Amino acid sequence: MFESAKLKVERADHHIAELESAFMRFVERNPYTLSFGKNHATGSPAVRIRFGKELPETFALIIGDSIHNLRTALDHMTWELIGRDGGAQNRNLKFPTGSDRRSFEAACKGIKTPSQNVIAVLKATEAFPTGHGEPLYSLSRLDNADKHFALTPVISAAKLSNFTISSPDGLLKTKWENCTFKRGSGALLDIRGLRQGERVELDQDTQATPDIFFGKVEGAVDGEPVFPTLRQLRHATADTIDIVSRAIT
Repeated sequence: MFESAKLKVERADHHIAELESAFMRFVERNPYTLSFGKNHATGSPAVRIRFGKELPETFALIIGDSIHNLRTALDHMTWELIGRDGGAQNRNLKFPTGSDRRSFEAACKGIKTPSQNVIAVLKATEAFPTGHGEPLYSLSRLDNADKHFALTPVISAAKLSNFTISSPDGLLKTKWENCTFKRGSGALLDIRGLRQGERVELDQDTQATPDIFFGKVEGAVDGEPVFPTLRQLRHATADTIDIVSRAIT
C-alpha cells in the first residue's frame, strides 16, 4: 500500500544525502574567515563567517527537489486513499492543508469520497499551524514557494569553538567554549546575553561550524537550519503515510 508515496520519500532521502555531501565538500575546499562586528538588524554583537566563494546555485535546486518529492508523496498517498472507496480522483485532488483548523477541515470535507472514515483519517493529520501536523503545512508552503522562486540557502556559523568575553575594564576575561547560537540575519551569528560594556574577542584558534539556513519563506521556516528541517519534514511525511496506512487496514 502507498508504494509510490514511499518511493517519493526514498527519492527525497537521496536528495538530502546528496546535499549533505555537497555541503561538506564545499566547506572542505573553501577556507573561511571570521570577523566580529554588530548586527544592525538586531543590535546584537555578531560574528560573521565569510567564504571566498558563494554557495553553488545547485544547492537551492536540490533543496527544492527534496521538498517537492516529500509533498508529492503525500499527494500520491491521498490519491490512492481516495481511490480505495471509489472517491473522485481528479486533477484537483491533493493532500489537504490549511492556514488554521477551520480552513484545514474545510479542505478535508471538500474531498469527494463516500467514506467518512477516510475524511476522519485525513482530519486526524492536523496539517495546519498549531496542529500536530504543522510540519506538513510548512512542507506545503515550501513546495509552493519553490514554484515561484528558488529556495536559496544562506550560509552562516551555527557554532563557535571558543571566544572570550571581557569586562568593561578589560581586567576580567571569561572564555566561552563550544557554544551554539541562534543565527542572526544574512551570514551573521548573533551573540546574546552580554552585559552592558562587555566585549567579545575572537581567539586566534577560534573555529566555526558552518551550516546553511533557509532564507525568508513567509509562513514556513524562515531562518531555520536546512538539514534538521529537511529531516523533520521527511520524518513527518513518512510517519503520516505509516499512520494513515495502519488506520485504514
